[in-house]
Amino acid sequence: MNRLRQLLFSALGLFLLLLNSAHSADYQTVTANSSSQLWPLTSAYDGNGSTVWSSNTHASPAATEEIAYWWSGLQSTNYVKLMPRYSQNCAALGFPIDFKIYYSNGPSWVEVGNYVNYPRPTRCDWIVIPLPTSNQANGIRIIATKLGGDDAGTPVFQLAEVKAGTDAGFNQLSFGGNNAPALPNKTQVAGIQANAFDPTRLGNWNYDERGSSMIAPNPGAYRNIYSPQAVQLSGSVWRVYFHGWDGISPPLFDRIYTTVTFDDFLNFDAHYVQIDHGDCLNVGNESVVRVAPGDWRMTYTCMRPNNLNKTGYATSGDGANWYPSTGGSSMINVTGYPNWVAGDYNGVNPIIKDANSVWHYYFMESSTNPGVEHATSTDGVNFAFVNRAQPEPMRALNDVKAFSYGGSTHYLSCYHMGQSNLWISTSTSLSSLGPTRIAFSSYSNEDQMMITCGWVQDGTRVYGMLYGACAADCDPAAPSRNRLFARWLQKKVVFQNNHVNWDVSTGFGMKNSRLAMSNKIETGVFKIYDTDGQTLLYTSPLVTVREGDLWNYTGP
Repeated sequence: MNRLRQLLFSALGLFLLLLNSAHSADYQTVTANSSSQLWPLTSAYDGNGSTVWSSNTHASPAATEEIAYWWSGLQSTNYVKLMPRYSQNCAALGFPIDFKIYYSNGPSWVEVGNYVNYPRPTRCDWIVIPLPTSNQANGIRIIATKLGGDDAGTPVFQLAEVKAGTDAGFNQLSFGGNNAPALPNKTQVAGIQANAFDPTRLGNWNYDERGSSMIAPNPGAYRNIYSPQAVQLSGSVWRVYFHGWDGISPPLFDRIYTTVTFDDFLNFDAHYVQIDHGDCLNVGNESVVRVAPGDWRMTYTCMRPNNLNKTGYATSGDGANWYPSTGGSSMINVTGYPNWVAGDYNGVNPIIKDANSVWHYYFMESSTNPGVEHATSTDGVNFAFVNRAQPEPMRALNDVKAFSYGGSTHYLSCYHMGQSNLWISTSTSLSSLGPTRIAFSSYSNEDQMMITCGWVQDGTRVYGMLYGACAADCDPAAPSRNRLFARWLQKKVVFQNNHVNWDVSTGFGMKNSRLAMSNKIETGVFKIYDTDGQTLLYTSPLVTVREGDLWNYTGP
């Protein structure tokens, strides 16, 4: 049995070595040192996975043991590779629970990693630990400060093989630390936001795992917020608009509010009223455009005292101070549309200014929702009806944005209809917005009834979509119903080996994807696909992933 076990470990070690050798360059260890050696130190670098170095045993795990090993000359080094001693059922024996890794730059040791509560390996495979950066090194030192147990449970430090090397694949995927308490059963990969706009790659929408707590309404008796719009101010700073009841008390009038995020939707500032209801019973469903520095425009729904909804407008020099700041005194007008005066236009107000300085305004009759109408203007206030730009009924248009792709301008639109889906369309004409298709469906009961949507974009790429929604069983007359949610257009992250295929992710802000894990530790490869969810962009070297690991992707 022992001979069979030795052969198994030798074959497994050879297989994993070959698996990783396509990209990796392991350095040949020429000498080593250890704090103690119950079993020969040379066993840790003899190329034989069935022989084991062991420190002395201890009465308590709270003991310190170490091993150091060197190769010839300073070499660029970005990973450490360890083969634990394994039991017959592939449980690691004597593998440290807490340890630090140092590299030698010749005259001194430099700490590069502190690992606490390291999960016990269980697959009879290599543990491949990428270093945070590539370093010129000629040796590695591992100091264990909390020991694992051997097959009798006795605290000890044991390893079958120790290696280190370099792999160019880690130039695109780097280790950024571990935060297991904040990421139970997950690992996070940052830097997987969408690339430049491509209308064929709008398929992988990750739900922000914070749900309605991402931008929660203020405390108060009446909390009902939706119709989000986002405008980038600079870099990671965005202004978000929404409307509804932001923790107010009666009388219940909808108002338009704003908040600011300074870190790409991870945290948010206080909420401020932008447009009070004024002469309108309610104001909301805003469309906000920053035309140029110092030139902002907003259109919004104004419910008149006769319960007919019309479109108001306001202007601003900074996006935070609007004139007029109350609804009802400045209204959009459309000529040439037969039912403009008597019609009811609730919830569809998007505006966009084209490259020829022509304003385009979209509206829809709320009584029948027959399709989205289109009007144009040179001043953004007095419009002339042109045509029906979206002939599909029951598609409430909320946002239209322009992008350059393939030498042409493409227009990306999003729609809702108070159902469990949101729709998008792409076209090269503002007079014909193109056929709609489902972008995504509700994630859970919390966002079953999806109403209103708005793009998060910077003019060159789409980062995601904010939307309003409420639970499937929400009561439209209840004081607390609609909330704000986000879906992020992100590259698809997959981690796989012969045992697992993890491919279920949620977003955490626009740039972070959190991958669900079924085990605390696995060795395998990451695969990164483009935002269509199908085009493979990157395959990592063999790497060990733990619960709570933080990774940074800088590839294509």
